[in-house]
Amino acid sequence: MIYLLILSILIFAVTSSWAISRVGRMKDKTISQHIAKSQSTRVIFGINGTTASLLAVIVLFLWILPRHHADTFSYIVIALLMIFFIVAALIPQIEGTWRAKIHNIAAWGMCFIIPVVILITLFWRLNELSTVLGLIAFIAICVLLVLFVRWKGLRREFLVFQSIYLSIFFIYLLVLSS
Repeated sequence: MIYLLILSILIFAVTSSWAISRVGRMKDKTISQHIAKSQSTRVIFGINGTTASLLAVIVLFLWILPRHHADTFSYIVIALLMIFFIVAALIPQIEGTWRAKIHNIAAWGMCFIIPVVILITLFWRLNELSTVLGLIAFIAICVLLVLFVRWKGLRREFLVFQSIYLSIFFIYLLVLSS
């Protein structure tokens, strides 16, 4: 199952990188704002982002959650997170449209629920290394989130912050699946 998670992460990373390079890198814009710049990037990311999210759903719900004897609350919170990922992948952030509003709810919902997901996993039966890495991931994610929300000047580096934020989370998912 870990191969499906690696494939999911690779699909997301490669498609995001491709979209950013295709429309031109703007460090003050989100991955989604890059993707929304052209029809081709919206379509390709919509397909690939949804595929990546569905692969992650398979790994989470058929491998990670059962393996760690997760409780019902964990299933619900992680299901909500994955719904946010799928909605953000399917509905592009086209400014000035209803799509941007829905996309932003999903994207910011994802952003704020990720630390909750990591915190929940710390109550599972994890080995010592996974617990330590989970604590590090939780602290790093929270620090990034607080810095970004409180320090408006950092928004000029939105793409870097978002990439680091998601990378920490994806790496932690790999830790949980191994």
